[in-house]
Amino acid sequence: SKMVVDRSGVVNDEYDYALQAVDFAGLFSEVSNVISARRYDNGVRPEVRNLRGTYDPVKKTVTLTWEYDKLDEPFTYLVYRSDADKLTSYSHIKDQNAHSFIDQVLPNANTVRYSVKILAESGAESKLAEPVSVQLR
Repeated sequence: SKMVVDRSGVVNDEYDYALQAVDFAGLFSEVSNVISARRYDNGVRPEVRNLRGTYDPVKKTVTLTWEYDKLDEPFTYLVYRSDADKLTSYSHIKDQNAHSFIDQVLPNANTVRYSVKILAESGAESKLAEPVSVQLR
């Protein structure tokens, strides 16, 4: 059995497909039943990679840096922070070309954890990046 993959369609548009076989003598089969299919968007986008955090004891700031490949759609970054257990949404970065964030208002804690995810205009999003812990001392 053969498999055909069509990547040309637009997400969420419906397309009709039918098959017709041709043998070595050039004879054609009847056209198969028509089926309808829709390209499905699972709402998941790739994760932010190589998240790093650096504490500057002079300025008392944390600088986060990360890598992210361009998407074919508008998106923003969400920075998450925790000085306890649970990471919560902390800052919204609307520049999709940004690959860094400076936290200038640090909690009174020894360690702060951060993560970043992307949120696409369509509502799709990535999972949180692998969290990074930064020592504040």
